[in-house]
Amino acid sequence: MAVVHSNPAFHSICSAAMYTNQQADDTDESDGGPPDIEDNSSSSASSVINDDDSTELDHEIELLFEAAMRGCFVTLKDSLCHRVNSTMTESGITPLHIAVEYGYYEDVKALLEAKAEIKADRKGVTPLHVAAASSKPNTEIAKLLIEYMKSVEGNPLINATFPTTSNDEPTRGNTALHVAADNKHISHEFIETLAVAGIDLCIKNAEDETAFHVAARAENPDVIVWMLEVFSPVKYGWKMAVIETDDDADNNNDDNDSRAKMLGICARSGNAKAVAMLIEYGADISEDVLFQLIDESV
Repeated sequence: MAVVHSNPAFHSICSAAMYTNQQADDTDESDGGPPDIEDNSSSSASSVINDDDSTELDHEIELLFEAAMRGCFVTLKDSLCHRVNSTMTESGITPLHIAVEYGYYEDVKALLEAKAEIKADRKGVTPLHVAAASSKPNTEIAKLLIEYMKSVEGNPLINATFPTTSNDEPTRGNTALHVAADNKHISHEFIETLAVAGIDLCIKNAEDETAFHVAARAENPDVIVWMLEVFSPVKYGWKMAVIETDDDADNNNDDNDSRAKMLGICARSGNAKAVAMLIEYGADISEDVLFQLIDESV
């Protein structure tokens, strides 16, 4: 509310909503129906928008995105809820992407309750990707998104991958789990939340890597350990041979680090706990890996 009152446009919208609600109450008392939101152009909100319909629409969308960015959509939802599926023309970003990025749990909840659709932007980034990439990963927001996606029959976005690369980074083919695995700020709890989502652990990105491989290279050495703990083979039914299988064996190159085995990656980084877990799960100890283990231990 403090943000709303400090912004003239937001304050005007809020006042208009209160006025409209009062009119609706008065109308109900006289056995009439409440006025439709689309017909409120004569209310005090008109002071911040142009009379032209297209300009009015553009301004409403602009205010919607600003509300999501400032964390006050939940306060203004009655006036802006009919625009929740608007997107930025060039990027395809939705208000839901914005609210998730800024970590506004109440706004994310309000947007979903207002029937906001979970969809990818033009780069293939879903709100769940955004949540997984956050510098302050919010487990509760991830739970909201996952619960909503699982409620939509046949929703493919849980396993959605980036269709292209961005900023020359090898992100093509990455699921939200890949993104989380590469995030040094990610928590054990967040990974557990993604486990409930039903993400396919065998999906490989353009670098021919599963999320496990990405986690093995992560700046935070605990990430791969958490991944292996949460997604245990016994519970999730995968085999090391499936995760490590190279689908393009003809192009396999031992010198190509992107195709290195997880055990080798963890051995080179000195991650003893991850190495022990991988061996327990059936990782193959080649002579090269054994040498690396000995070298690290020395």
